[in-house]
Amino acid sequence: MSNDNEAKDFKLEELEKPLTEQEMKETTGGDGTALPPGLYVQVLDGLIHVDNQGGASNFAAGQFGFTPNITQPPVIVPKNPGLQFAR
Repeated sequence: MSNDNEAKDFKLEELEKPLTEQEMKETTGGDGTALPPGLYVQVLDGLIHVDNQGGASNFAAGQFGFTPNITQPPVIVPKNPGLQFAR
């Protein structure tokens, strides 16, 4: 019997497409030094599911994600945006 609350396995192809380097520069204000406000995530182990009014994305171990507000969908960030994440 299946439980709707059970964890599901996701394939890499099913995850949201990452930002390109150009999109990352645009997201960070051009030169990559000023980060826009919003929610940033880093996945050390497992999977993080981010869901808001704009959409939903799954982030796997080793990935970084970002959403600026509750009306824009979360996106994969190609590398650490420069934040010190707590472990």
